[in-house]
Amino acid sequence: LQIILSALLIITLFAFIYMINSRKKQLKIQKMNAEISAKNKVIKESLSEKETLLREIHHRVNNNLQMISGILALQQMYNTDDSIRLILQEGQARIQSIALIHKALYHSDNFARVSFESYLNELVTAIQKTYQNEAKTIHCIVDAGQIELNINTAIPLSLIINEIITNSFKHAFKNRSEGRIVIRLSKLNNHYKLSISDNGIGLPDHFDPMNLHSIGFDLIMGLTKQLDGELTWQNRNGTQINITFNEITSQS
Repeated sequence: LQIILSALLIITLFAFIYMINSRKKQLKIQKMNAEISAKNKVIKESLSEKETLLREIHHRVNNNLQMISGILALQQMYNTDDSIRLILQEGQARIQSIALIHKALYHSDNFARVSFESYLNELVTAIQKTYQNEAKTIHCIVDAGQIELNINTAIPLSLIINEIITNSFKHAFKNRSEGRIVIRLSKLNNHYKLSISDNGIGLPDHFDPMNLHSIGFDLIMGLTKQLDGELTWQNRNGTQINITFNEITSQS
């Protein structure tokens, strides 16, 4: 009997010790969970604050660029020199193309990447408003699928596209009442391809942008180099310009 009582006492003692240790572990786990929850809350609040700040930055940059664009438009309105008016108009269009990137990011859930088809539709509409006239109808077709690009890539690409489309509006459809411009952006393995074509009069014979002294083409070539890209062109029932490029992964 004494042996049985001793065994029961030992079992009870071990059970008591086990319960105490289990309780300690449970309290420790609860404390760790509480600390993790508190840290997660701080991280979420910090992330929310950063997202709000980033959204506000894009909003303010867009507003400032729109203000600059408005000033250029005002200067254009009060200037009688056609060559100066053209320079101001081109500068305004370039600023507008950048402003639309920040506008797209402001309205996006992802503040780091631009949905490019939506952006291109806005850019094309803005260019049409600037260069379209009642005597000429230019149809624009945009195809960029679901491609998204980071801001470091989107801004130089937007300026390239603005220059090419603007050039088509200004020069491709001389003495024509109607025309078509097609803008396509596609992803090919680890790089992208931009293709802009029109059914206009085509490029001049022996065209070579490397020997062309033009701000627009200098800008296109410089920005293509910035994107580690390559530019080719074709005269085939109009003009087609192709640019293959890489996404800029970091800002140096």
